Amino acid sequence: MRLKKRLFFILVFISLGITCYFIPFLFVKYHKLDFTYTVLFSIAKKETNLTKSEEGKIILLYTYIRNNIKKPTKIETSNISVLGTSGKHLMTGQGYCDEQCNTFLSLAYTLNFQGRLIFLYANDSISNHSVCEILINKQYCMFDPFYGLTIRDQRGKLLDVKAITENVNFIKKTPKNSGISIEAYKAFYNKKYAYKIAKSNQIIRLPKEKRIHTIYSLWYNVFGESFRKRLFSYYYKINKIHYKEQQRINKLFQ
Repeated sequence: MRLKKRLFFILVFISLGITCYFIPFLFVKYHKLDFTYTVLFSIAKKETNLTKSEEGKIILLYTYIRNNIKKPTKIETSNISVLGTSGKHLMTGQGYCDEQCNTFLSLAYTLNFQGRLIFLYANDSISNHSVCEILINKQYCMFDPFYGLTIRDQRGKLLDVKAITENVNFIKKTPKNSGISIEAYKAFYNKKYAYKIAKSNQIIRLPKEKRIHTIYSLWYNVFGESFRKRLFSYYYKINKIHYKEQQRINKLFQ
């Protein structure tokens, strides 16, 4: 009797596992999967799987944006319907400051990090530069992927835009290859024209969208990267994604 019970529970466990495994494939088949979210979440999880620290996760995502979206050197188009506007600049590998920040904020959002886009005005009333802030351990922290800068105080604590504006001397130097002097960079934080919070990364989603996102998130946490690749291959086939676009998406995970 005990053996039969064990076999029964084993069979139930295997059946549940198989059912759970195929759920995202059914989403793809019936065109229910939010592919942009799926790609961004998968990237974010893959890039941050080695740390549990909030700051560590955001630094890794910041580095990923720095490595994968560069200042445009040529006009390049992309079929934005594949990854939508949130992933367009990952597809092209090019983007200016606000585009880098928006993609960074989208990645952070998939891991439930609150963030916002900030316009800096320097010495006139027209925004000259964009940075972003991410809420880490209940404190906003500034990230500038375009110039490759984060600012810390004497204790090594990441600062927000407000703190930097109040004391620009926290800015000690700019990266060698940034193309901007420290004086010019400090000018972005001029108090005459105050910085502006342009938007938040908190997107209003329908309950159905939230359920699909939650199911995929749980699925990825269980089945991981190797099975994610199989799911993407199935998505490419069902949706007849062009081979070059498949290559570009796959390259985002290398």
